[in-house]
Amino acid sequence: SGHSEVYVSPMPVANEGLSARWQVSTSGGKRPLWRGDSRELYYGSPDGMVMAVSVDGSGRDFHVGAHTALFQAFQREDVQTMAVSADGQSFIINTLGGDEAEPLAVVTNWVQSLQAK
Repeated sequence: SGHSEVYVSPMPVANEGLSARWQVSTSGGKRPLWRGDSRELYYGSPDGMVMAVSVDGSGRDFHVGAHTALFQAFQREDVQTMAVSADGQSFIINTLGGDEAEPLAVVTNWVQSLQAK
């Protein structure tokens, strides 16, 4: 496709290597993550969307379901870091900030400040 793509393959068996692989993304994808029950896969698409794909690997074959665009998360394809909760309802995404990005404030010893009051 000319893009990085997301594939799924079973863990290799000793001395047998990879027996199969299935393409999950359709137009490029990076940084795939599994939902906690392994029935959905998330990845960043080249247009900056977070995509969700239902999957079923319960039988001898692997089935890829419909692709759903969840939300725009990135300005470009440069997905830095993404994490998803076990139920797939919450995401944490680290992206590169632009010139308009707010500065980051780090508060240390905040527990001691609460105890002093």
